[in-house]
Amino acid sequence: MLLLCVLFVSWLSGAAAVVCDQFTQETVCATYENGACLWDSGLCKCASDVQMDIIFGVDASGSIGSDSWQIQKAFLRSLVEQGIAKNARVGITVFNTFINISAPI
Repeated sequence: MLLLCVLFVSWLSGAAAVVCDQFTQETVCATYENGACLWDSGLCKCASDVQMDIIFGVDASGSIGSDSWQIQKAFLRSLVEQGIAKNARVGITVFNTFINISAPI
């Protein structure tokens, strides 16, 4: 069984940084460009400017198998390369019989 837990991920839009700070209403901010802007502490901010903590739980148990392990790795790689803000803190927890904190936040 392939198991990957993503606690919080925000997809980014490069054009959003210019306009997000112009919105003064939460509903307008939250619905702009499918999540490109986020309402935070009474202000509309570009999703790529909002600090976030992301923790990935990666199953490395024997039941995963080599093919599924490669799928998990490829998914994480593409997600980190394409869809996470530069100022995000990322942690990885690899688990099977034992838990290993590979990259703490």
